[in-house]
Amino acid sequence: MATSASAQLSKAIKQMYLELPQGEKVQAMYIWIDGTGESLRCKTRTLDSEPKSIEDLPEWNFDGSSTYQSEGSNSDMYLIPVAMFRDPFRKDPNKLVLCEVLKYNRKTAETNLRHTCKQIMDMVSNEQPWFGMEQEYTLLGMDGHPFGWPSNGFPGPQEEAIERLSKRHEYHIRSYDPKGGSDNARRLTGFHETSNIHEFSAGVANRGASIRIPRAVGQEKKGYFEDRRPSANCDPYAVTEALIRTCLLNESGDEPLEYKN
Repeated sequence: MATSASAQLSKAIKQMYLELPQGEKVQAMYIWIDGTGESLRCKTRTLDSEPKSIEDLPEWNFDGSSTYQSEGSNSDMYLIPVAMFRDPFRKDPNKLVLCEVLKYNRKTAETNLRHTCKQIMDMVSNEQPWFGMEQEYTLLGMDGHPFGWPSNGFPGPQEEAIERLSKRHEYHIRSYDPKGGSDNARRLTGFHETSNIHEFSAGVANRGASIRIPRAVGQEKKGYFEDRRPSANCDPYAVTEALIRTCLLNESGDEPLEYKN
């Protein structure tokens, strides 16, 4: 009986290397967003002991000319650790380290959108805003078929916030994908449960609207709403920052305001 190429791969071989003893050493994988604004880069640093907090992690650098973030003549850029997590792939005590990127002059890199997002979030910390990012995807095998499919066929009070969003539609469309809206223009056609990219709309239980209000929320007049405009390759920092600026800081117009630290 024929099997897919995925089924023939031996995952035990990789696991054998992952389980090699590493003594007291700890591998810290530094992760950052590159110059495309949507791809992740990473490299691993070996530490002599397990870091207990973000302060235990040293700054690092990388070649920005290889990641579309600098010229080769002045390529070093800084990696600033900002969050640390247990590594689910290489297991304890190894760590995943999320980093901000600074340029050679220690100014924020163009695709480091976390910097301004944190500034905005700190300004509204008393509001305790909550976000849930949903991304749908399909797992494919090496043969291009979705996992589980046969290889030779197919198986059988939010009104005020929404009002503000309606007046700032173009700004949010630009913020909701790394290409300034051009990626979303291909998706937000008004068909297939999407809204038209050029028109703002909101509705209860309406999956064809820009903003969907769950039916229970509409009945109770309180709760959460779903912004259906962000693209699958959006930067969550850019999206959440735009929502806070419009809904809680009462910004208007097509450009974000600048605030003093």
